[in-house]
Amino acid sequence: MSWSPDGKKITAVVDFNLSPHVQTWDATTGHLLWQKAYQHTEPVPVEIIWSPNGKLLAVNTGTQTAPSGWGVSIFDGGTGHLLAFNGKLSKFPNGTSIAWSPDSTTIAATSESVSLWNVSRGMTTTIVPAIAQRQNAISWSHDGSAVAFGSHGVFRVLDVVTMTTRCTATYAPGDSNPMGSIAWSANDQSIFTESVDLMMIFNASNCTIQRASTYNTAKTTLSATVVQCSPDAKWVAFVSKEPTVRVYDVPKGIFALHFVDPTQKTVVSITWSPNSRLLASIDVGGTIMIWGLK
Repeated sequence: MSWSPDGKKITAVVDFNLSPHVQTWDATTGHLLWQKAYQHTEPVPVEIIWSPNGKLLAVNTGTQTAPSGWGVSIFDGGTGHLLAFNGKLSKFPNGTSIAWSPDSTTIAATSESVSLWNVSRGMTTTIVPAIAQRQNAISWSHDGSAVAFGSHGVFRVLDVVTMTTRCTATYAPGDSNPMGSIAWSANDQSIFTESVDLMMIFNASNCTIQRASTYNTAKTTLSATVVQCSPDAKWVAFVSKEPTVRVYDVPKGIFALHFVDPTQKTVVSITWSPNSRLLASIDVGGTIMIWGLK
């Protein structure tokens, strides 16, 4: 699920009788602007991200050419027209995570390695091998100088200008839980990570742990761990295998708010409005809710 940078559109993956659709709506009226349907024989979209300039939409799916790979499609955000596809970013189906560079030119992708895809030039570069099994999450710093990625108890920050490692943290050796998502604070000084029941804040320059918070979660069979830092860096919203969205107050260091899906279905994705005042969520049944922060 992804909110366009101008706050005017919301895009999400909705499943209609085993036929997933990527749909884009007007965030104010709820009017459907465009959609892309995937047949049941096609790979299922697992992640969608608007480019920072609001012109492009990246959709992370399995590859369109072979059943044993995965790929990323780039769509025109206004029309839904397919502009580019890269099926060479991983050997594994259903790539784990993607992130746009702040200048909207490059996709960072994780799997058994970290790769950079310059969309306009069509060039893909593998920049670093795996640090722990497969990477499960990745996020680009706001200044475009670094990417943070990690999985299963290991976390790393890579300088994409010099292609060198800034720092690495092994915070839970042998941890069997994948890292759900990563988000940078607005000033790029801190990095938030989330797994099944643990939220951590790292120092972005040396990977030291600034804060760790655990929270109770219903252990269900569906894995859907997501973390989203608000644009103003005051809030971090979490979803972890339950119908509840939890909101962490960064200045106070506490979980201050929570929203419960009225259908009691597991929330699978969330996204902040650009002004940090609204939070949208979608559950496994395709119901979209927009929550207002007091």
